[in-house]
Amino acid sequence: MSARPHQSPPVQLDPFSMNPASAEASRISDDAAATEKHGNHLQGGGAGLTIHEKDSSRPGTGHGGYGNASSNENVAAHELTAPGDGYNGLVEPQAANLGADPEKSARARLVLLGAFAVSVVSVGYTSSYGVFETYYLEVMLPNESASNLAWLGSFTLFCMFVGSFGTGVLMDRYGPQPLVIIGSIITVIAMFMTSLCTTYYQLFLAQALLLGIGIAFIFCPALVTLSLYFQKNRGLAMGVAVSGSSVGGVIWPIALTRLLREVGFGWTLRIVGFIMLGMLIIASLTIRGPIRNGPRVPQPINLAPARNPVILLQAFALFFIYLGLFTPLFYITAYTISLGLDTNMAFYMVAIFNAASFFGRIMPGFLADIYGPFNLMITSAASSAIICFCWTKATSIAGIVVFCIFFGFSSGAIVSLQSVCAVKAVKKEEFGTAVGVVMAIMSVA
Repeated sequence: MSARPHQSPPVQLDPFSMNPASAEASRISDDAAATEKHGNHLQGGGAGLTIHEKDSSRPGTGHGGYGNASSNENVAAHELTAPGDGYNGLVEPQAANLGADPEKSARARLVLLGAFAVSVVSVGYTSSYGVFETYYLEVMLPNESASNLAWLGSFTLFCMFVGSFGTGVLMDRYGPQPLVIIGSIITVIAMFMTSLCTTYYQLFLAQALLLGIGIAFIFCPALVTLSLYFQKNRGLAMGVAVSGSSVGGVIWPIALTRLLREVGFGWTLRIVGFIMLGMLIIASLTIRGPIRNGPRVPQPINLAPARNPVILLQAFALFFIYLGLFTPLFYITAYTISLGLDTNMAFYMVAIFNAASFFGRIMPGFLADIYGPFNLMITSAASSAIICFCWTKATSIAGIVVFCIFFGFSSGAIVSLQSVCAVKAVKKEEFGTAVGVVMAIMSVA
């Protein structure tokens, strides 16, 4: 009789008695099979998602057991993150079915539109303070010195920039939309309160303090949200958004000059307030963070960017740049009048300055995506300093116009690229804090 080959009976594993090693091996095998099945399903669906391999060092987190997606910003393919990972569990725009190129998606373009509107209302309006200063000196507050009146515009900028540190931290924790809505309400209230002012201290509280706080709530979150959507063309996108301040800087001085003469101070501020209300409604509806993969889980406050040497070095450099950046903008109208030149033309100098800065914010932004934002920032700052030394040699209308064009163009990149440079050194979940730190330090200027 021939011997029958020996066959081992099938091993039946008891889940309550298996040792930890074999249990882990079985779980990994099951997770791998589930991941492969889930990946094939997504390939058939055509959502364009990239699923990373299972991380065997930790248990799965649902959806077939795939682990954390990489938080590296430079990964070419957009990744699907597990809830709570990365930027508060947010999904990259491509992973949210926004198309092959998320920077061309409707959601990204709406954010760009909202950021543009915020720039018109915030920096565009504050850069037109030269019109108000001249009006205060000649009509409303003739007994106040030019230095005291300059404090109104300077303190608005101080509140806008120093407040950006707090709003940047809140942006990383809660997202942009609540902050933009709160800031919009404060900004509109500040405009209507300013329309009732008749004394210096009232103007300081309404036009300088309250308006500056309101702008801080909308300006920083708008720029940070834009950086979350754009990576390859971030410099260009930021230039287009911040060019809204140039558009506002052209429109506001002309409108303010005409309105102050025809309807008076009170109704001028009320009309401007209603215009801002419409633009801020657009911003509140369009500025939204990337789509979340699950409920938002507020992350702990992370102040690591405040200790980042790259961020601190950039912030202190911008501090010295901003010491002189807005001086020509605030005083160019009064300087033209002091020379005995045409008063009507003097009020248009701010508009000419901002018209030139429109091109100075978009073109360097485009070049920054090719040659690097820091290189363009350094070039812009150096050329602006050289041109500013020539200011006192402009003693005619033609000379002052040429000065405004050249200085406006060269200084435009400083405002548009400061946020682009700040986010270069941090992770996405730290964008808001990084931009806030830079703005807070340079606000002292």
